[in-house]
Amino acid sequence: MERLFRVVSLLAALTFFGSAWFYLVEQWTLIDAVYMTIITLSTVGFGEIHPLGQASRAFVSLLIVCGLGIYMYAVIELGMIMIRSELQFWWRMRTMDQEIKAMSGHFIICGFGRMGQMLGQHLADVGARFVAIDREEEPMDLCRQHGWPYIVGDATDDRTLLEAGIQQAKGLATVLSSDADNLFVVLSSKLMAKHVRVISRAYDQNGVEKMQRAGADQVVSLYASGATKMAQLLTNPKLGDFFEIVAEGGLTLDLAEIKVGPHHEFCGKTLAEAPFRSQGIIIVGIRQFSGKVLLPPSGTTVLQAGDNLFALGDRSAIEILAHIEA
Repeated sequence: MERLFRVVSLLAALTFFGSAWFYLVEQWTLIDAVYMTIITLSTVGFGEIHPLGQASRAFVSLLIVCGLGIYMYAVIELGMIMIRSELQFWWRMRTMDQEIKAMSGHFIICGFGRMGQMLGQHLADVGARFVAIDREEEPMDLCRQHGWPYIVGDATDDRTLLEAGIQQAKGLATVLSSDADNLFVVLSSKLMAKHVRVISRAYDQNGVEKMQRAGADQVVSLYASGATKMAQLLTNPKLGDFFEIVAEGGLTLDLAEIKVGPHHEFCGKTLAEAPFRSQGIIIVGIRQFSGKVLLPPSGTTVLQAGDNLFALGDRSAIEILAHIEA
């Protein structure tokens, strides 16, 4: 921008001095003086609008040379700006590609519209790394603002999923605009990486059933879940008040599944003996190693290695508990 400003300033200065010369030396009107200066600098070749003396012709020659020099300088500067911009873009993309290739245990978001962007923001808030995929360039502005890695491409193309690191990923969420595209992504991702947890959006019950048969670990039906939540709020209005109180209080409640390891301090203890309450965590359910699910669990339940705890509590406390070495 500084160099462009310099070019504009030089052109403005030449226009000013040229107009001043014709106005003061040749005694022309201001309009004629400015007009003569502009056609001289632009080299359109209209000729003299009034006869010029020898000194003014020499000045016009100098004005033409200076004008051509500034135009050449402007072209070079614009070219350099374009080349520099392209190089910077290429370098950013190359760096981002290397970052994606080095990622492991990350998440992939297929479709970065409104729902995809909200999903990305939630993942970023909890410190989870992810790669966003979308066909369009415009939705990726949010990724560029926050420095999130992204790929502009077709998520239904296997090559795009491989580029996003599907084989090293931990999970994938597909929120594309049609059930057909989401179904295709579910099938492709499960064929390429069976270990990846796949969550898909569906628009109707037919889509839910197809995606479940295709291998989706969980399918979210927006209309069904939205209707369920509205029904709960209608029949249990205090539930809505509770969530408003939580939001206004700045609390960040999370529900997480934590696997009990043999070296956890609470392994072998009863639920009542474990220090969850003191840490602000409530165990709302237990899926035991045997496969039995306890909802709600009793305080006398003994926690064993291999059990999965469904923990509800403040996000920071949940994260500390989840990252304890097992």
